[in-house]
Amino acid sequence: MWKVVYIAKNKEAMKKAKILLEDAGFLVKEKEVSSGAKKSTQELCVPFSEAEEACELIYNNITNI
Repeated sequence: MWKVVYIAKNKEAMKKAKILLEDAGFLVKEKEVSSGAKKSTQELCVPFSEAEEACELIYNNITNI
């Protein structure tokens, strides 16, 4: 089971968050929620059992994303 831990407003933010999680050893899956010519929304998901730790990592590093 996968849990959404981050919703990115653009591809650059998604890449930074994904790299942060992967560098910390999390298995990450990305899912495009909506797509448009100028705006795209994507979700980053991790296994449910790792979601709390992943959210904490993102929260502690949000200024770098």
